[in-house]
Amino acid sequence: FKKKSNLGYMFINFLDVSSAQAFQKQISGFKDWGIPSKKEAMALPTKFQGLDRLISRFQNSEVMHPYVPEEYKPLLFKGGVRVDFPRPTVEPHPPRFYRRRPNEPTA
Repeated sequence: FKKKSNLGYMFINFLDVSSAQAFQKQISGFKDWGIPSKKEAMALPTKFQGLDRLISRFQNSEVMHPYVPEEYKPLLFKGGVRVDFPRPTVEPHPPRFYRRRPNEPTA
C-alpha cells in the first residue's frame, strides 16, 4: 500500500463460458497501461469459481480491515453499476505489514 501500486490482478465473474473466452482473447497481450511497464495482460481461470465464492474469499480478508484505504478494497458491480461489497461478518485481521495504526504508540 505504501507504493500505491496494485498486485496486478483482478477477479471477474462471467455469467457464461463464451463471455469469459471472448474476454480472455481480447485482453491477452494488452500492455498500454498509461504508465511505464513491461507487463502484458493475460486472463486465467481461478480456483474461486462463482460470485458467492469470490465474495467469500475477500469479505473477511485482511484487505477489508479498517486500516486499509478504501481504494484498495474489492469493488462489486451488477449490470455495470457499482453496488456495495458485503461488509465483513467478523473483524478482519490487520494486513501483515500493518501491525498497528499509523502514529499509534507501541505498547
